[in-house]
Amino acid sequence: MFAVLVTEESGGLVFVELLGELDRTVLGRCRSQLHDAAPEDPASCVAVDLRSLDFCCVAGVRELLRFGLALRARGVSVCLVAEPGTHLRAVFEIARGRADVPLLAAGEVGVWAVLARIDR
Repeated sequence: MFAVLVTEESGGLVFVELLGELDRTVLGRCRSQLHDAAPEDPASCVAVDLRSLDFCCVAGVRELLRFGLALRARGVSVCLVAEPGTHLRAVFEIARGRADVPLLAAGEVGVWAVLARIDR
């Protein structure tokens, strides 16, 4: 099972929550749903919440990082949300390398969104 839930907060903050197992069989659907969730307004901030993913294949990791970089190229601030000490957090810390996509704990997202707006 895999699902993407999108919630738009006031002030242009968009939460994209990924649930279940992100493997090759759902990669195309994931890509399409991420594209649909991407805001048009470059003043928006997007937090991609990975905390409810039970599994993420290598291609899924790559797709999520590409999504983040594509948003940043359009001027949209984006971060990935995964709690410290989890396996998924460790995987993304290694995989993102030099990619300029912040990896945050859930409690840091609100402050990050405010700072992202100030930096513009």
